[in-house]
Amino acid sequence: MHHGDMDFGFWHRRPFKAPFGVPRGLAKLVVLNALKEGPAHGYEVAKRIARQCGGLYFPSSGLIYPTLNLLEDMGYVRALPKDGKTVYELTDEGTRYLEAHKEELDLLSRGFVLRKPREKTAEVMFALKELAQAVMDPRILSSDERIEAAKKILDEARSKVEGLR
Repeated sequence: MHHGDMDFGFWHRRPFKAPFGVPRGLAKLVVLNALKEGPAHGYEVAKRIARQCGGLYFPSSGLIYPTLNLLEDMGYVRALPKDGKTVYELTDEGTRYLEAHKEELDLLSRGFVLRKPREKTAEVMFALKELAQAVMDPRILSSDERIEAAKKILDEARSKVEGLR
């Protein structure tokens, strides 16, 4: 789905609908910027990006991994095996690319800052995403008893959260 120059497909929007998109072609910058914090595997890169956006946007694996592969092909990141996972780290070339595109990244960051909620909101959004993943585990969905137990827990949690209002 496209709206003007903004590419709403850039961000994974479930369960939260993104009120804005990111200009096309900036995925490389956003991923490289996340790797400035240090080496990380794909999911950690996505979490860093989501945190930078206040937790409202979760880049999909369909964005993260192809972008990491492209950046590796370009020599901007290197992939290293670590604990059975692939960890990506910024190369000197990647750092130079980020510096050369600092204005674009600053502009993008200012857009996020203007729209993102309080920093603590990201923690709640991460917890909610992890809860959704836990509930969708096939072992839980494999029996009516487990599904009912999960639904009861979720109903109790919703009620407690509503009590915080």
